[in-house]
Amino acid sequence: MEIIRLTLEDCHLLATRFAEYGNSHLRFEEAIAAMDQPDATLARLRALRRRECHFSIDLGTLYHRYQHRDDPGLHPLERSILDSIARWHHDLEGQAELWVLVDYVRLVRELIDEKHTERFEPASNG
Repeated sequence: MEIIRLTLEDCHLLATRFAEYGNSHLRFEEAIAAMDQPDATLARLRALRRRECHFSIDLGTLYHRYQHRDDPGLHPLERSILDSIARWHHDLEGQAELWVLVDYVRLVRELIDEKHTERFEPASNG
């Protein structure tokens, strides 16, 4: 099983990118460069983007939705899906990491794609 391990710092960067920059990695990178942030922050943001491209997963949106999985208006099925594709885990030093279970993300995506490509075919009576 493929897992994307996100540190608390990664999650903070993704949440900031989503909330303050409309989830645009380019706008966020420009802002970080303009704020004269440490090179490590920009490098970390770029590493996250490479992971997103490699796995074809929008981690900013996924993390945003995961953060709000306990909102009262969220459908129980969506909450269940979010809990199945990502979960908090503690590494050997006790540091919290969000594990994104890539195989489950792909499975959910396949189910959604299958539903969107299905055509209603009336049953024949003969």
